[in-house]
Amino acid sequence: MSHSTPDLPREARPPGDAALSPASLYGHLQDLERRVARGRRVGYVHLGVTALVLGALLITLARGPAEILADGPDGRARIRASAEGSSALIEFLDERGRVVTTIGQLGGTGLLELERSENPPSAPPDVQLSASRTGLSLNRSKGEITLEIDATGRPRIGMLGGDGEPLWNMFERSAGGLHEYRRASAAIDP
Repeated sequence: MSHSTPDLPREARPPGDAALSPASLYGHLQDLERRVARGRRVGYVHLGVTALVLGALLITLARGPAEILADGPDGRARIRASAEGSSALIEFLDERGRVVTTIGQLGGTGLLELERSENPPSAPPDVQLSASRTGLSLNRSKGEITLEIDATGRPRIGMLGGDGEPLWNMFERSAGGLHEYRRASAAIDP
C-alpha cells in the first residue's frame, strides 16, 4: 500500500496550484539541496576571505608602526587604532578630532583614559585607569588610588590627594599586622 496520494486530475486542481507528485517533490528537494550546498560554499569562501584579511591586518600591525582610521557618517576620523613596539591603542575621537577615550596597552600596561573634549589639548586625562602586572591604579586629575601587590606578594593600598602628596596608605608588614599612614588634617578655622 502506497502512502503517497495520487495527483488530482488537472480539471480538479484550482487554477495556479502546483502539482506535487512524488517525482516533482523529489525534484524540488534536489534543487533545494543544490542551493544549500552552493550557499555553504559561498559561506566558506566568505570565511576564508575574512580570515585572510584579518591575517594580513595582524601581519601589517606586527611589522612595525601601523595606523588604521575609521570614519564616521560625517566623513571625519572617529576611531584610530595604532600599534608600535609593545604598544597597541584604540582611540575614539570627537567631532573636532580630539581624543576623548583611549583603550589599549602601553609598554605592557593595560590602559583606559577618559577625557572631556572641552579640555585643552595639553591637559592630562580626566580619568586614567592602568593595570600592570603588580596592580591597578585609578587617577583623576592629581588624585590617585592605587591597589597593588608588592614584589613579596603583600597587598598595598594608597591614596594621593589633589596636591599630589600621600593622603593615606596601608600595607601588610613583613613581621605581620598592618602599617597605616594618614596625613594629618589641617586645622579648621572656626
